[in-house]
Amino acid sequence: MDGQTIITTHDVDELFISTVVRLIQRRAFPNLRNIIAKTHSADIARWFPRLRTEEKNNLSTLLIEEKRMGEVLSELNSTEINEFVAETEAEVVANVLRTMEADDVTRILSDLPEEKKMNYLLSLKEKILKA
Repeated sequence: MDGQTIITTHDVDELFISTVVRLIQRRAFPNLRNIIAKTHSADIARWFPRLRTEEKNNLSTLLIEEKRMGEVLSELNSTEINEFVAETEAEVVANVLRTMEADDVTRILSDLPEEKKMNYLLSLKEKILKA
């Protein structure tokens, strides 16, 4: 390969993850917002399994503020989704679910315990009726 370096998706993810962690640690949220605005939701979702809980919470908060959490949530695996639901206020989760496509909401709710699923369905119904 003539001494050329091949950059993989993994390498790019590593660079973004280290940058995101550094920005969170420095509380440089405007800079992190810029990165979020320019990054596809599927790429952001790939970061989540590699972040610590506090970093995930900070990133989730920014994604919620930027109205992007629904897009990212639809790209996460069941474990990450369940973590988000467990660590986030029910009202916030319901608001995020409301921004999502029906098939994504159905998939997310299907993985939740029955009681939580019913609570979110009721909350979504109330919000729809108020709209």
